[in-house]
Amino acid sequence: MRNDIPWGTKCPPVASQPTVTGTTGDAVKVEVKQVAELVRELAVEIPAEQVTTAIEKRYEEVRRTVTIKGFRKGKAPLDMVKKMYGEDIKIEVAENLIELTYPQAVKDNALQVASRPLVTDVTFDDHGAFKYTAKVEVFPVIEKVVYDGLKIETTDTTVTDLEVNDYSNAIRERFADIREVTRPVQAGDLVKVHLLKTHDPGNALKQGEIPEAEIDLGSMLTVKEFREELPGMKIGDAKVIKVIYASDYTDPVFAGKEIHYTCTIKGVREKNLPEFDDGFAKMTRQAETALELRLKIRQEIERQKKDDDRQRQKGQLMHLMCEKNPVPIPEGLVADYLAAMLEDVRKQDPNAKIDETEF
Repeated sequence: MRNDIPWGTKCPPVASQPTVTGTTGDAVKVEVKQVAELVRELAVEIPAEQVTTAIEKRYEEVRRTVTIKGFRKGKAPLDMVKKMYGEDIKIEVAENLIELTYPQAVKDNALQVASRPLVTDVTFDDHGAFKYTAKVEVFPVIEKVVYDGLKIETTDTTVTDLEVNDYSNAIRERFADIREVTRPVQAGDLVKVHLLKTHDPGNALKQGEIPEAEIDLGSMLTVKEFREELPGMKIGDAKVIKVIYASDYTDPVFAGKEIHYTCTIKGVREKNLPEFDDGFAKMTRQAETALELRLKIRQEIERQKKDDDRQRQKGQLMHLMCEKNPVPIPEGLVADYLAAMLEDVRKQDPNAKIDETEF
């Protein structure tokens, strides 16, 4: 709870916090004022009688536990206790009164609080009453939701034979027999190369060289320059390959960059994929025949496509609903969300130097 009271007292601790009774009843006055669209200001006044009761009770608790030179424990005069601890006790009681009355004030006025309160103007008036002001953000009240006229795009979830073939080949890849060969590199091989960076103006690749990089020429995720230039090379051969990464490359650090590598072949392994037959179907433990496995693959692809389409439609619907129903957002929620994101980044890399303003 943020406020301008110097919390943290010098009073002796007690087994439990002092209890203030009767401070959340009808005698407590609360006035709520709207100071902005999503900001409410609560002016709270607790009557002098309840404040005095709380302060006197705390005096007695301190008197029973404090040790003052010249007096046995618990026998110090009350006037001396008040003189030594009076201001600190008033601060304690003020904090306790706020903690007791603020939640009740929020509940009584049906406020949907969205942020922590900012407590100010904390005073004990000349008559002994205790007053404070709490400013807090609230959630917006959504009286009506407009959803007519929304158009959600649909996509074709039909499964093609090409998709089934690609999925089938991916399964075959998992069961491939991989072995070392001494022949020249061919398409689809796994190639071990020594990569030496010779041109990288933006220093996208931090390492100057990678002694043993393995490049899968059978993967479409491998940049096309390697897939096109490495076939035909033999172990020990070296070649400079210029790679221009696509603007939408999966790693944004490399997107749109041009890097030149001297590639030296250190080893070649070939992948022998099993035939897609009944024996292979049994090997996967998913089916007894090739036909049954192919049908299951088609069903799995269809399920995935429909799930993806549902998620896409859900996101599109949320976007359209927000467009048709603009809702003001409490600034405190945005600040808390950003703080949580920043904390996550710091947990992932405790040594990272982060400019909070830029973040």
